[in-house]
Amino acid sequence: MSQEFDALCRTIRKLRSPEGCPWDRKQTPESLRPCLIEECFETVNAIDANDIPNIREELGDIFLNIVMISEIYRENGSFTVTDVLKEVNEKLIRRHPHVFGDVKADNAESALASWNSEKEKEKTEPAASLLDTVPESYPPLLKAWKMQQKAAKIGFDWPDPSGPKNKIDEEIRETEAAALSGNFSDLEEECGDLLFAIVNWCRHLKVNPVTALNKANEKFARRFRYVEKECRLSSSGIHQSPSLEEMNRAWEEAKKAEIR
Repeated sequence: MSQEFDALCRTIRKLRSPEGCPWDRKQTPESLRPCLIEECFETVNAIDANDIPNIREELGDIFLNIVMISEIYRENGSFTVTDVLKEVNEKLIRRHPHVFGDVKADNAESALASWNSEKEKEKTEPAASLLDTVPESYPPLLKAWKMQQKAAKIGFDWPDPSGPKNKIDEEIRETEAAALSGNFSDLEEECGDLLFAIVNWCRHLKVNPVTALNKANEKFARRFRYVEKECRLSSSGIHQSPSLEEMNRAWEEAKKAEIR
């Protein structure tokens, strides 16, 4: 594996050289940031689809971005990709005292507690807030989930799933009232509160809301494409739009096809 990794590093260094590619030479960590995020999402999609060849390809694209960004920092004297690998390996060993030390961890929960305990020891100075450790750049759904996890660590949490479930019922009533009031600002706020409460309930049910929503998106897209296909086939004219009844019928057909 070392040979292949070294070859990738040499290739990227060549691309960044004066004799290399103008596009690659032009890149900065900031310009590559969207690429890195995109490749991570594409990898997640491939994993969700259990598309093994695509998973392999997307993981390679993540490696490419990591090595490219590391090479840029090597060029300005900050650090090398070797430093990155050395540091993450040391961190893994340090945060797994139940594997590389004498700490006992009999299940996943105690192993995670051990990891978090070691992580806390590494902090040179405490953050002003627990929430400061949640990146601002996270997508809103992920950010809500992570903030709730942080708050729960110090006991600021419902004791069981019935708490967030009741909160959802409350937020639905308040959203309905805001919709009737005609005040868009209030409605927007209540919709946000409702979404936040749903994320909280998912967390209590041990469901990753990001994964759950991704799967719902994929299911909708799959069924809607079937609706598009079937309605075009049943349309009596190219300029005639299908009725809602026709589209609902196709939607139900798509659902039944998935069950069979």
